[in-house]
Amino acid sequence: MFVALSLDNKGNPRFLKMKTTKDIRQRSVRAFAQAYFSKASVVLSDGYRSYAPALSDFEHHPHNYNPLNGMLRWLHIVISNAKAFIQGTYHGLPVKYLDSYLDEFCFRFSRRSFAATLFQRFSLAVAWSSAD
Repeated sequence: MFVALSLDNKGNPRFLKMKTTKDIRQRSVRAFAQAYFSKASVVLSDGYRSYAPALSDFEHHPHNYNPLNGMLRWLHIVISNAKAFIQGTYHGLPVKYLDSYLDEFCFRFSRRSFAATLFQRFSLAVAWSSAD
């Protein structure tokens, strides 16, 4: 599975994308990055060998993974939360639906701080759809 988590300037999580994959070869990593990262993205990753050539179009900072330095702390937390969400809510989830449930989790996660503007966003969406 590919997991991309954007962080704000303080290092707190903002937006999340998860996608299942059959492999983590360079072409798969490149396809995921091109589909979900902006060209201005700064990518922090562990030092897996497929990442460097696949992420050559981005500013990429690979580091050897050390569980004690907290490098991937937020990434591990959101993966753990996604597992709990899926296992706790959807017992016996078939693999063919996994991407849909991950999309739902990511949608909710990425919009968790929109509560204050929810009415405005809803009103805009209704007005926008009424214009068509």
